[in-house]
Amino acid sequence: MIKLDQWSGSIGAVVTPYWQPAVRNVPDVVQHISEGLIEEASPAEYRLLLKSLQEALLFYVDLDTDLNTAELEERLKDLSDRKEKISFIRQFLSYYFFNYVWSVTGESFRAQATTASSFEKVMDDVDKLCGETVSLALSFHYPKHSALHRTVAEELIRDVEDHLRGI
Repeated sequence: MIKLDQWSGSIGAVVTPYWQPAVRNVPDVVQHISEGLIEEASPAEYRLLLKSLQEALLFYVDLDTDLNTAELEERLKDLSDRKEKISFIRQFLSYYFFNYVWSVTGESFRAQATTASSFEKVMDDVDKLCGETVSLALSFHYPKHSALHRTVAEELIRDVEDHLRGI
């Protein structure tokens, strides 16, 4: 999260090591950026972080995979704005917690579902719960600080986890 916060604030100001891939299509650039941001993740978390970050980046550019590299960079430059950065981090964390919760509970929900629409409803409910929980935690922790420091990030993550466990 801290690397994501720092990276998003640097777009447009300096060239980041995650931005200069040899590839020229959006999915490959998103893959390259995501891998660069999570390269220090443990093997257990790598796939979850990669999936969540790729989803957040693609969502941020409106799933427009036909952009060229310059257009993608232009759209991502908005992340240097504090409100945009908070919104992006909120989206990333929402995807992260949804993906985590779903990886643990998805098969159980699938087994209990009587119809495809009831399964989709549960999926939507979990997604909404994760998004609301992340928004609440961010509104409490992030506005108090100009940058996301390790202590703030740890408190934020702990609050989200505690809230989700308590439900």
